[in-house]
Amino acid sequence: MSSIRADIAIVGGGAAGVAAAIAAARKGASVVLIDRIKNIGGLASNAEVGTICGLYRFEKSSRFHFNVGMFAKEFAMELQVRSNSAPQLDQTGLSYLPYSAQHFSQLCLDLLQEEGVECQVAEVVGVEAENGKITGLILVRDEGKLQLDVQAVVDASGVSRISKILHLPLIETQFLQSASQVFTLANVPFENERNLSLVVLKALRKGVLSGELEETEDRLYLVPGSLDAGRVALKVTVPATMEEDVSKLDLKNRAVKVIHHLMEFLKSHESAFAEIELESVAPVVGVRVGDRPVGKHVLSDLDVLECRKHTSSIARGNWPMEIWSQAKRVEIRHLIEGDYYDIPAECLVTNLAENLYFAGRCISSSDNAIASARVIATCLQTGYAAGILAVGRAEGRSLNDCVEEIQREQFGE
Repeated sequence: MSSIRADIAIVGGGAAGVAAAIAAARKGASVVLIDRIKNIGGLASNAEVGTICGLYRFEKSSRFHFNVGMFAKEFAMELQVRSNSAPQLDQTGLSYLPYSAQHFSQLCLDLLQEEGVECQVAEVVGVEAENGKITGLILVRDEGKLQLDVQAVVDASGVSRISKILHLPLIETQFLQSASQVFTLANVPFENERNLSLVVLKALRKGVLSGELEETEDRLYLVPGSLDAGRVALKVTVPATMEEDVSKLDLKNRAVKVIHHLMEFLKSHESAFAEIELESVAPVVGVRVGDRPVGKHVLSDLDVLECRKHTSSIARGNWPMEIWSQAKRVEIRHLIEGDYYDIPAECLVTNLAENLYFAGRCISSSDNAIASARVIATCLQTGYAAGILAVGRAEGRSLNDCVEEIQREQFGE
């Protein structure tokens, strides 16, 4: 088995992992980013999420007030230019930034190359540890196994990959949120997204009431900002139960079946949709939550809903709890208007492995708290912070020292 070494290993190539890799590299560390999928960007690219949520403070009277760390802000502004998009406001006062999945992936790749980050298309199958400290990862690539010797690790896998391999305690998901599958339709004869959404919802509800559609088949949503020149992206929820052992392939197959059923229903029941065509289906189904590691602090429901502040804050949360239930349409639990919550550094660290850090959907949090903190803007922030913390550990610096650096550089504090 061949071997290489790096100061910092980042597991996961989504928004959080990319941010962590860039942060560590900018501090002079040698960095290897590992992901099973070659196309960088995680769910933001491969599930074609389509909007960056959580960038702006929740203020109905004042639009598009950035309230995130400097890296997340700069990333979003560059992506906005590349995607030729603009922030939008929905009827409830929530602001978000539409983007192109292709441009998201390319921006991530450009930044990684600029900072000299090495990317490995591989899966982590083993972790070497000694006296509570990770010393190396075992990777499986097409070319064979590879040993990666490291000084610190950031788990931004979205599935708590490193904690599971090390058999560390996990916060098990008690409430399984519906996955989602994004797809794109062509020949859509609408110019206004709100009108299109109302017509679609009315038709689907009629289908459910008549028994022609299943109760869950009215959970179809437009991807905001995607309607353009007769094309629109939509996402359909994919139901599953806690008792089912469902693979991502199974979820995708279920989703594609639902998509075709809904298309045929709309074409035959609404004259406006008679000519619609299925243009594409996103490569990956979007799984919203999974089991998370137990950190020194567990971000709680009250941390989010009461907009609590922490002296060790490394990220700001602006997005509401977005509960994608199996039994009903999405439920939104808003933050206090004009306010935000802090994510403390202790959500990114554990007492059980001194050089392991969490980011993105892997931070230590309750089921409902991660339903807010999992959005892209927050993942960019926790990822960047985790990269700084990992470098600090490799350099022998204290957690408090690193937190002060993050607050100073990212928030001007």
